[in-house]
Amino acid sequence: MRAQDNSGAYVDMTFYVHTTYDHFDPGNPTDPLSLPNPVSVVASDANTFAMGAPAALDDGAEYSLETMQAAATASVATASSGTIPTQTKEFWFTYDAENRIKINNGQLLNGQIQLVSYGEDSYELMYDAAGHEVARVNLRPGYPSGQSVWIERSAFDLRGNRTVEYWEEVVQGASVSNEGIRKVLSYDANNRLIETRSFFGASAYWDHTSRPGEQYEFYNRYEYGGWLWKAEQYAYDAEGRLMYQQMLERNMSQEDWVMRASGNQTTNLGVLDFDSRTDYRRTDNDGSATGFDAANRLMTYRYITTRYTHTYDSTYQGWESYQENTVSGRSSDDTHYRATTNTLSTTVSAA
Repeated sequence: MRAQDNSGAYVDMTFYVHTTYDHFDPGNPTDPLSLPNPVSVVASDANTFAMGAPAALDDGAEYSLETMQAAATASVATASSGTIPTQTKEFWFTYDAENRIKINNGQLLNGQIQLVSYGEDSYELMYDAAGHEVARVNLRPGYPSGQSVWIERSAFDLRGNRTVEYWEEVVQGASVSNEGIRKVLSYDANNRLIETRSFFGASAYWDHTSRPGEQYEFYNRYEYGGWLWKAEQYAYDAEGRLMYQQMLERNMSQEDWVMRASGNQTTNLGVLDFDSRTDYRRTDNDGSATGFDAANRLMTYRYITTRYTHTYDSTYQGWESYQENTVSGRSSDDTHYRATTNTLSTTVSAA
């Protein structure tokens, strides 16, 4: 953590967190209060954190990484001295000059705080000039061996809206895999999300070969990298309420779908099929979110697919009629979906 004054002078501080886990055995439960000090446990199988550099150091002493590492080791030894089996993990963190997290859940190695392997939620963040998180870096197992670096990137517009998400860039040794744009997000003048478009990775392809059981023969390779994969559409009424959220998706039910694809596959939403819509209007022709009443309470909405329409209705009571009382559901496919009603019982306590 860095504190900097107007003259450019600064002070850095790095701290650690160690976590102690009690391995809960259902057949032999542990009383949380019996865990060894100095660990303070609020519930069985809970995580307990000890923060900061040792307070016992004299004024003016240096809070070096080596000093803190020794303190962490001593604390771990103390926490593990009981008879209860424990697993102790130690995490380190770094911050940039703006006091923003840089490395989360790192490890101290040779005097440096570094990322740890995938699985510990360990990552490094990078920011643009406006403070937006534009990259996240973590480590994962490499293929066929070793370790790889995964970089997730995003881009933002001048209004602070995330506009582009990229496929993960994978670096392993001299090999770099970059699949290009994964999703593009669009907004209206009021910064409301109105559409997303997702795309296949740049290297996607399908090989047309002979059928299983036949003598193998290769016919052709069809590349569909960068093609539209799916999309989401959002519509709002004049009051700013969401009228519906619609999902479009590529029909890939047939293995050879790419052979039959035609038209503009990168920008034409017509190549996608309707998948589902969550609709907050009572009918498709309504020009506003009529599923809400005058008090902006959601009274009814529909979930629509190509096979059925589910309709949900709510009633309210108490607390000026804002407390939901019942939620009823019915379906156009009453053969497979039965009508149900859930009732919420609320007790009002007198003051």
